[in-house]
Amino acid sequence: WFHPLRDIAPKLMNISREAFKIGSIDNTVFSMSDGWAFGLYGGENLLIISFSSLQHLQQMARHNQIAAKWAVMDCVLLMELTGKSQDYFSVLGDSISNTDELEAEAKSSGDLMLLKGIHETNLMRSYWKADYISAEHHFHNASLIPVKCGAHTCTIILRVFFGCLVSFKLYRKLGGSDRLKEGIKMLNQMEQWSQVSPSVFGNKRLLLKAEYLATINEKDPAERSYIQSINASRDHGNICDLGLAYELLGVYYSSQGSNEYSTHCLTQAHVFYRQWGAIAVAERLVQLGLDLESSLGADLNIGIGSKNAMRRGWDGI
Repeated sequence: WFHPLRDIAPKLMNISREAFKIGSIDNTVFSMSDGWAFGLYGGENLLIISFSSLQHLQQMARHNQIAAKWAVMDCVLLMELTGKSQDYFSVLGDSISNTDELEAEAKSSGDLMLLKGIHETNLMRSYWKADYISAEHHFHNASLIPVKCGAHTCTIILRVFFGCLVSFKLYRKLGGSDRLKEGIKMLNQMEQWSQVSPSVFGNKRLLLKAEYLATINEKDPAERSYIQSINASRDHGNICDLGLAYELLGVYYSSQGSNEYSTHCLTQAHVFYRQWGAIAVAERLVQLGLDLESSLGADLNIGIGSKNAMRRGWDGI
């Protein structure tokens, strides 16, 4: 709650190595599982994570199938982001070969913790595929399972974050007062967390606030909040959130008819997604038919600290 996930991840991996030295297998496996997950969710380079993912998963599976099942779902999300396929389910044996079978086993065994984790992961998978109806379905399923059954703090945070984004997106597209109320409730939750730990939650709060303001057609405040979220993400080195904030600002500009600004922001999103290693997410922007190709060549070398980005009244855009 008080430190960025990417800072906690290497500490957990160190604990795993030290636990292995003294023969504490459970601490070795669960510290490895948590450290790997925190790196994934905290914005570490996904291609580097992917390089060692199957090896880590095989080590977990040899000693603890419970940890391995959790880690398999993290790996499935990793595949969704990178577009790089690996046979992660093979470590679970012949009886489980996909997420549906893993979910069925969690239901039959009454493993509510795993079942909640599966729905939370599928929420994020669906969001990154832009399948917001499916994302909403998984959000509601995860929310029906008691909070005490949650395992990772990071998935609790991300369920609220992505659930809120989905609620506002679907309200704008399909309506439904319950969606707006649900989104506002989650925005308020993020604001409470941000007051306690602004370095962890500040940029997410600003992005959710921007989406809310866009939803109620408060144009200038929405634009300011998007840009403030971009600046906060840049200041804290959150490249995954930086890409997402640029994407949502680009979509907002497009809805307002500002095509030049929209193309610039979506191009930036494409660049930062690729730097994060989320190649499949970056390609989704291109597959949507957006006219990015003319801009990509000039912007491919833009980094988090770039001074070359277009400005529109605020620094950092």
